[in-house]
Amino acid sequence: MKTLSQALPAHAAGVKEALRAVRSGRAVRVSVATDATDEVLAELLAACRERNIPIERKHTREELGKSCRLPVKTAAVARLA
Repeated sequence: MKTLSQALPAHAAGVKEALRAVRSGRAVRVSVATDATDEVLAELLAACRERNIPIERKHTREELGKSCRLPVKTAAVARLA
């Protein structure tokens, strides 16, 4: 079974970095945490919808942080092309 980190080899972690990746056209998929509030994610989600970038919402902030090998939780991760 693949781990999340194997599924996201090149990524931008964090809401701001994921938003930059979406706006620059580098993101091909965005994962957002199930335990992150829509208020925190609103701008990122809107940008993804505008650009037809798939949004996945099935991991927690802790799981997303670990998948990026970060010592902290993260609300969003963008998979890069």
